[in-house]
Amino acid sequence: MNMRKWHITDSQKSILDSIICERLSTNPRSNVAALSAFVKNPYGRNGPLSHLLDHGLIDDQSCSSAVYIIRTRRNEGLLAFSLKCGELYVRDSREFNATQALKKAFFDDGEVSCLSQEEQISRFREICAKKSIDKNQADLAIKMHVDLCKSEKGQVRHVPNTVPGILLVDFCKNFGVSETWRALGLGVERPMGEILFWKFVVPIALSVKKIIGCNYMFLYAADLTQDETLINYYSEALNFKRETKYGVNKPVYDLLCPLMTQTISDMESRRTRYFQEFNMSPDDDEE
Repeated sequence: MNMRKWHITDSQKSILDSIICERLSTNPRSNVAALSAFVKNPYGRNGPLSHLLDHGLIDDQSCSSAVYIIRTRRNEGLLAFSLKCGELYVRDSREFNATQALKKAFFDDGEVSCLSQEEQISRFREICAKKSIDKNQADLAIKMHVDLCKSEKGQVRHVPNTVPGILLVDFCKNFGVSETWRALGLGVERPMGEILFWKFVVPIALSVKKIIGCNYMFLYAADLTQDETLINYYSEALNFKRETKYGVNKPVYDLLCPLMTQTISDMESRRTRYFQEFNMSPDDDEE
């Protein structure tokens, strides 16, 4: 079925502009009260909300996370989320992998471990010269070895490249405000979380990008269902995709949660298009 789509109306825009999005610590008493009134997910995925209730204000005040609440002017909490600085890394590079293998083959050999670092490097250069190994590759392998020797064990992990990003955490809606949301009178059949994401979350990412280098927004999808309901929602409504090119250092509480990403550079045009096509109805002229 073809759908007729048209721009968000002035009335709808006014309604959304009346909604408040602010840091939890901006008005801690009223914002924490609004957050405490959130109705939990009846399907049981309440880890994000529990974390915000227990640690949200402290995290926001200490800036370990920027915790936001989206609420009405009557202090009815609609949605909450946190943002953190994060970093992805390039998972695979043929040249990098070859250099790492070269370093490991020589410097991780027990027979050379008894030599001084200077002797190890000297012997390594001799072997590389005899085997006509590229000098730049040999130099990089030496730098990787020396860097690991200077670091605490397990402190450093070498990767081909890193990519800066923003981590979206604890994205959770209030399951008890369906009537409140309908009463706002938007008159559009779109999920509340989807609308609030494109209205409020995306502009924060775009403003960050103007200040510091930042390529991606990413999240860990806490979805253990067989039909991947939440993963599909993040993909279809918020435009996050499963990531295959990049890796990430994942904390233990996000184990089993797939990494999903989207580029911040594309988010602005997607946001513009989202509100240009905000209203939809079946095309009556369709034959």
